[in-house]
Amino acid sequence: MKNKIFSAATALILYTSIALAQSGAGGVAINKLVPDPSAVLDIVAEDQGVLLPRLTNSTILNIPAPAKGLMVLDTSGNNVDLYMQRSTSTSPSWENITPDMAVGFLVFSDGSQQILPNTPTEVILNVVDFNDGGHYNGSANVYVVPYDGVYQFNTSVTIFDLDPFFGEWNVEIRVDDGSGPTARASNVSSPSNNLQELTGSVSVTLKLFAGSLVNVYVAHRDPQSVKFLSSSGIRTWLSGHRLY
Repeated sequence: MKNKIFSAATALILYTSIALAQSGAGGVAINKLVPDPSAVLDIVAEDQGVLLPRLTNSTILNIPAPAKGLMVLDTSGNNVDLYMQRSTSTSPSWENITPDMAVGFLVFSDGSQQILPNTPTEVILNVVDFNDGGHYNGSANVYVVPYDGVYQFNTSVTIFDLDPFFGEWNVEIRVDDGSGPTARASNVSSPSNNLQELTGSVSVTLKLFAGSLVNVYVAHRDPQSVKFLSSSGIRTWLSGHRLY
């Protein structure tokens, strides 16, 4: 009797093993007979997925000698993020590779910022409409690029009462990739009459590296006096989002 039970259990285990994992061309198939020849692991399922190890951020950072390409799920916060170890095992560098497009933002001026003549001035954009991903730093007036990729930025900055005979209004989107801020796109315009608001707008698509800083600078060349941005904060703004 015991031998029959043992034989039946053995047969069941062998059947299950064959059904769930078949070796072929150096690969393993789960829920199919033969794996794709290009895959070391070929999984088929209609109502199930693959669940990677779920770790906290501190646990991930303490994995000893993590292999390059190792992937885990970070469940530290409210979201679940997929991380990959992209460097050597002796000097690991974990990167969030979640297809996260939540990196858009829109910010405004609080109005009436003073702009000195012939002086490049960083625009204070500290009124946040939305900041998905939290990558815009309102206290520093910069957007911190979270991931390598291609980004779209748009800005519009409005100044008041430039002299039409001397005035020139320059608006720039600058990027600091660690080597110092440089203008990557600009617009120069001149007023047609006194006592009007003049708006300069810039739109640009940039390929950027993670950690780069993006902000807006302006300058006017009216030698007569100090000028001010429009008192209406919504006339001066910066927006951006990741394209891919």
